[in-house]
Order: sequence, then C-alpha cells, then structure tokens
Amino acid sequence: MAILAISLDFRSGGQEVATQVGEALGYKCSGKDQSIAYMKSAGGRWESLFRELDQERPSLWDRYDWEYRGFVALLEAYIYEHALRDKAIVIGQGGALSSRTFPLF
Repeated sequence: MAILAISLDFRSGGQEVATQVGEALGYKCSGKDQSIAYMKSAGGRWESLFRELDQERPSLWDRYDWEYRGFVALLEAYIYEHALRDKAIVIGQGGALSSRTFPLF
C-alpha cells in the first residue's frame, strides 16, 4: 500500500505538486473538495462544521466537545478509506499525522 501525504503550508504549492505527482505515478489525489463531499454524504452538519473549522482553529474547549471528536473521527475514517484504496495522495487535512497526534486544523 503506497500513500503520500502532502502538506498545504502557505505558498507551498502542495496542490500543484500533488496533482503532478499523482498524474506521473497514477495515484489518486484526495483533498479538501473530496473531504467536503464525504462530510456532506454523512450529513449537512458535518459539512458545515468542516467549513467552519477550515477557516479557524478550534479552541481548547471545542477540542473536548463531542461534536468535534465525532468530526475528527469521521475525517480520520475518510482518510483511512482513501488510503486503503492504494496509490493514494492525501492533500492537507492532517493526512501526514497519525491518529494519536491528530490535532486537525
């Protein structure tokens, strides 16, 4: 199973790098748009929470909220499902982090 995780740091060109590497190696990219679609399929509230958290980091209190924990679990599930398909590239969304250190956003 081959998985690449590419960060989206400011002005890093991560999206472009991921697209070119994916095309060259035959890997399927998964980024923000695919994550949003997955969240939407799980329910509208998850999609709106994704969009909220994409704009700002959750507070310390938010990180202990059950809704936030459910969101993190759902996003982890999506990343793992994508990775299990083999030849996967995860762009941003905390894909480079293990589930134990998964702070997300």
